[in-house]
Amino acid sequence: MKNILYTFVITAAVAFTSSCNKEKTAIDDAQDANEEVIDAQKSRVDANAENSIDQVEEDAEKAKADIKAKQDAMNAELDAEKIRLEAEAKAAKEKLDAEQR
Repeated sequence: MKNILYTFVITAAVAFTSSCNKEKTAIDDAQDANEEVIDAQKSRVDANAENSIDQVEEDAEKAKADIKAKQDAMNAELDAEKIRLEAEAKAAKEKLDAEQR
């Protein structure tokens, strides 16, 4: 009778252990799957961040080039205006000098 009882206890322990191992394996598999999903999401986030940084840098370069072009155009206008005013001043001075002679 003791042998039957021991056999039953051992069988129950083995069945319980086997069941626990299956549950642990299932949990581990679920965790591995979750980690793979998280890693994939991290990769997508990193790629998006990289793309965003590249786009911001590209936009900044374009804005800087636009600002430089506008500054150059304004400087060219100012230079032309300066030359025009200097020519007018020179002509007025020559006219005044001619009138005084």
